[in-house]
Amino acid sequence: MRLDAGLWKYRVMMLNPRYGFVRMARLPYMLIYELPCPVFIPLEGAVIVASAFLYVLNWSAFLSLMIIFTFHDTLNTANAFVNKLYLKEERYRFRDILCQIFVALADTLLFKPYLSAPQRVWEEVSNRRS
Repeated sequence: MRLDAGLWKYRVMMLNPRYGFVRMARLPYMLIYELPCPVFIPLEGAVIVASAFLYVLNWSAFLSLMIIFTFHDTLNTANAFVNKLYLKEERYRFRDILCQIFVALADTLLFKPYLSAPQRVWEEVSNRRS
């Protein structure tokens, strides 16, 4: 189930104390934060890259932010590997791990700022039409 479909299906639980504090607080969090994230996170990267090239942002600050984003994506990739390794008992070669780290770096520096935001906006628009 997609996030927006799940939020719509369980909208009665939102801010309703009858369902307990966790469900009452979690659904508004998902609505306010997690639902717009696929649009705003790549957009944030595009704004940072554009501001660096337009000299609005200092290059040292730009490099610091890119290092932080890259480190974050690398940790997410490592987390995915650890979860698969321990929960599903899959085996990975060292080459597979290096390839995934390279993909995380390329994803942060190349794909997210330029390709993800327009693609996800297009998916949302096309899903609402059908």
